[in-house]
Amino acid sequence: MTLDGLSHPFVREFAGFWFDACKTRGALPARSAFRPDAHGRLLPHLALWAYEPVEDRFWLRLAGERVLGHMNDRQVRGAAPRGLPLERVVPASLLPRVSAAFRRVVREPAILHNIGEVTTVGGGRVPVERLVVPFAEDGRTPADLMVLVVYRAGGVSPYSQQVASDETPMIWLSLACQGAPAIA
Repeated sequence: MTLDGLSHPFVREFAGFWFDACKTRGALPARSAFRPDAHGRLLPHLALWAYEPVEDRFWLRLAGERVLGHMNDRQVRGAAPRGLPLERVVPASLLPRVSAAFRRVVREPAILHNIGEVTTVGGGRVPVERLVVPFAEDGRTPADLMVLVVYRAGGVSPYSQQVASDETPMIWLSLACQGAPAIA
């Protein structure tokens, strides 16, 4: 994966940060490598998930305000939904796809980039671009992942509408072939 395949400037900035952090460490970056003060404009578009391998579950640690609008649980929207499991946050129609993708990111490990259109509950089609990256305190075993989501709607705010279906193509970069990610 190169930055050339990434469309939105926010996605390019986030990928650039992640690859630079890998290069600096020579391994998967620790979550502490992400400095919110250095990437303030990305914060509304980010979600941080913790992975609990014993339970094989993901737990939402933090979510930006742009991410909150399309979550599953009505009690979650507009609130700070820290500590909720993936199945309470992601709409049921998307749960198998999202949970399989998240598991691949942490187990392989891998990076996921997808770009395309999603369908909202109201039937609207909205362009979206995402990047999902792993973080590992020990440099090898991912325990967290960050998801950057950018909806690119002309005049329509998908952030207030729940996503109903998502068939965006998934582009994978496997990091499993080395002890540390290959950085071009």
